[in-house]
Amino acid sequence: MKAINFICFMLLFVLTPIKVTGQEEIFGIDEYLALIKKHHPVIKQANLKLSQAEEKLLKARGLFDPKLGGKVKQKDFKGTGYYDLWQGEIKIPTWFGVELQSQYNLAEGYYVNPQNITPEEGLWSVGVSLPLAKDLLYDDRRNALKQAKIFQDSERIQRDIKTNEILTKALKAYSYWILYYENKQVYKTFLENAIIRNQGVVKKALAGDIPTIDTLETHLFVKNQELAFNEAKLQEQKAKLVISNFLWVENVPLAITEELVPESNIKMAQLVPNLIGLNNFQANQHPQVQLLENDLTAQDYNLRLKRNNLLPDLRIKYNFLTEHWSDQPVFNEKDYTFGVAFKFPLFLRKERADVRIAKYEIEKISYEKSALAYRLENDIKAQRVLINTQIKQLEILQEIVDGSETLVKAEQRLFALGESSIFLINSRDNKFIENRIKLNKVKNKLNLAYAELISLLQPKID
Repeated sequence: MKAINFICFMLLFVLTPIKVTGQEEIFGIDEYLALIKKHHPVIKQANLKLSQAEEKLLKARGLFDPKLGGKVKQKDFKGTGYYDLWQGEIKIPTWFGVELQSQYNLAEGYYVNPQNITPEEGLWSVGVSLPLAKDLLYDDRRNALKQAKIFQDSERIQRDIKTNEILTKALKAYSYWILYYENKQVYKTFLENAIIRNQGVVKKALAGDIPTIDTLETHLFVKNQELAFNEAKLQEQKAKLVISNFLWVENVPLAITEELVPESNIKMAQLVPNLIGLNNFQANQHPQVQLLENDLTAQDYNLRLKRNNLLPDLRIKYNFLTEHWSDQPVFNEKDYTFGVAFKFPLFLRKERADVRIAKYEIEKISYEKSALAYRLENDIKAQRVLINTQIKQLEILQEIVDGSETLVKAEQRLFALGESSIFLINSRDNKFIENRIKLNKVKNKLNLAYAELISLLQPKID
């Protein structure tokens, strides 16, 4: 008997309430998402790709830049100046396929080729180069510019998709952090209560009011709660490490400190305005479908270019000539140069094959677009069904938890009146804990379901 009393006395001092180190500080989900959107390396990389696309568009516009050129050719042999040929020109390409050009030529010397002979002051010319078939309505330059515009828009969509992908993964990680933190808080509360109860039981046992065997019952319950608390704490620490993967500042990763805790009782649906109201899903507005639509447009332009290559390459060049250039240059319609150039492949095998390949590519993308739109529609419907089911489950579990809490309080009152036992109180507590953990899991499942719906719908996350 003395040995048992000694054990009870020791338990009274060994089992003391757990201490909280540091002051907890809430790391809100808005602050969390803002840090990710501003500093995450993958999102920064996506923004760089968009910047590259903007530069490629500038490069494509450069195909229509005027070009200034010139050349000089001289020959002197044994003191004789054979020829000095000077030439300067400017060419101005236009959107409509016509190229404007102006040129200045000066030829001097004893042995100048007759076709290069110019007046003493040189010869000026102004004219055009005009395609009459191929490249008249469409050409490589116009195609490159249109493709660059589409590429820029596609990179913008890709950036938004990549940003949404990172943010939805971050939301899921945050939801798991909430789950494990709230589980830890449940076990922490019951561990503290179990320690206090054990101390009270030990005092009563020492006073001889209750059997000493009850102290073992409460002691084992404390140890079980301690094990559960330590496991929940470990899970929360792991969740914090996952959260840290998304946190960067100036290319330096951040770590979640011990004092930071998640914002509890958040609803993922509130992060996106009108998420619940987005019942009328329109596939043509979905970013991934828009991406394929851009691919289709790009292939349409490509097909147009391939069809352009089926036309004969017929070009004319016409230039007015004058030897005097002033504020009002005089052009004589009888002074000109004129030329015609013609090229045309006889069988067009390469060109016809290119057209058919482009058509096949358009058909392939069209099939992919239709399949994607149908799959997205069904996935979104299935996700909404899952969300509605989880909401109902949450309501049921909340009712069960409320009932379990009522039973626990009633059992504690009965124990205080001497009409219950430690075994029954521990049983009620265990069931209450089990239901609280189930409730936390269903909350997490609901948040994950909303995060997945966000991933499917690809809306803008505030």
